Amino acid sequence: MLKKISGIRLQPIVQLTNDKIIGYEILSKIKFNTNVEGFFHALTERNYEILLLKQLDVIRESGVKKKLFVNIPLAILLKKRGLELFLYQCTGQEKNINVEIQDAFLMEKMTSLQMLKLKKIISIMRVKGYSIWFDDYRDGMDKWLDTSQIIFDGIKTDYRELRRWKKNSLTMKPLIDKAKKFSKSVLIEGIETESDWLYACDSGADLGQGFMWPEDVILTTIV
Repeated sequence: MLKKISGIRLQPIVQLTNDKIIGYEILSKIKFNTNVEGFFHALTERNYEILLLKQLDVIRESGVKKKLFVNIPLAILLKKRGLELFLYQCTGQEKNINVEIQDAFLMEKMTSLQMLKLKKIISIMRVKGYSIWFDDYRDGMDKWLDTSQIIFDGIKTDYRELRRWKKNSLTMKPLIDKAKKFSKSVLIEGIETESDWLYACDSGADLGQGFMWPEDVILTTIV
């Protein structure tokens, strides 16, 4: 499976007020004619661990100094082995890493014991110097996030939210205001045009991400 990955994409994370790049999300460059969503859905937890650690190795060698945003599935984060592998790999100077819980929507179905475990893991990672982000925030999630009592270091909206709210000629401010109950920093994903950027600037979010800003690509093999 991992042979279908031909490189690493660095997608800029940008301050909306001044268009300044403050970091990059680490993404995979997949070979042509591959269903991307299906590819990642089929990855085993072990393959995901291999991919993540290889990406961090390559980034370290490339000399990128800005903040890095890495995606980690909830299942790996909750497993002792997966967490220890990540913390062992990311030591010393690499405290500029923001961990995105990529399937954070699964938190809604977690038991009280699982939620308690997640809170402990988040505390451990913060002590080690990492920031924890909630990925793909959507309208309505505030209802169950209220009960979780977790404050995140950042929240990224689902890229489809921008399309949905803008299409209906609605401001995203109500969505962003709700997200700010759980984090001071909110990022809008899916910004592709100057019109999208201006629309996002009026929402109250502080960061943006999307194809409007050119990506850097590092060609490499994972296995």
